[in-house]
Amino acid sequence: MFLLENPNSLFQKATEELNTLLVYLHVPKAAGNSSIGSIKVKVGKENSRSIKWNDIEKSWSDFIVEHQEKPLSLVSGHFRFKHVLALKEANVDYKLVTFIRHPVERIISQYKYSCSENVPNYLEFRNKFKTFDDYAYRGVGPNAVSRILVQGALSFEEYLNKLKDRYAFVGLSEHYDFSMFMLMNSLGYDYEIAKKKNVTIKDSFNQFDVSKKTYDYLLEKHSLDVQLFNHFNDLYVSISKKFIVDFIQEKQNSLMVRRTS
Repeated sequence: MFLLENPNSLFQKATEELNTLLVYLHVPKAAGNSSIGSIKVKVGKENSRSIKWNDIEKSWSDFIVEHQEKPLSLVSGHFRFKHVLALKEANVDYKLVTFIRHPVERIISQYKYSCSENVPNYLEFRNKFKTFDDYAYRGVGPNAVSRILVQGALSFEEYLNKLKDRYAFVGLSEHYDFSMFMLMNSLGYDYEIAKKKNVTIKDSFNQFDVSKKTYDYLLEKHSLDVQLFNHFNDLYVSISKKFIVDFIQEKQNSLMVRRTS
């Protein structure tokens, strides 16, 4: 069930806390560290597993075996939807969620992170992609996020339908707190606003301006990802407006009741 198709239910906290495996597919540089961290606090680290980014295949296989022996509450990491399919094959019930971000801004952020000094192979990355333009033109395949989330799509309609069919929830980094409020409600937890984590260390190498030519090139190269982001951005704007209107109306009604009593 795609929860955003019935956002009214997300304004109220679920009566039961998470009772099935939550699979958080972490799209790089899309608020994953912050959102996953908040969920881990609620479910407990002992009930959570993180897939190793540098050994995804073995780490994922080991997780499935562990989960079948002793069910866990959360698994997260930089795996892809093809890995999630292994859960179906293993007859594991799960709820799949993710966060996305404006595709071009995400690519810019990923480059800045990959060449920052806290990343183990940052010197190798810097040598391979000496400028952001190098990375933009030959370091990222077209519609990169679609391939991570749904193994690719040929049209926006196919992309959106696959996403709705396979995911329970899609949050937006640009609407982070509102996304987290609704997601945590759906899991039966309270959401406590906290500062988002930033794991990129700034230095002279990764501070730069992106030319309009390159930015426009990326918009075209990742046009399906851009269309999907715009769709969800419009949806979140609409949902948030309704939430605010309903909240104000409820406050006004409550005030009127107090005045007449």
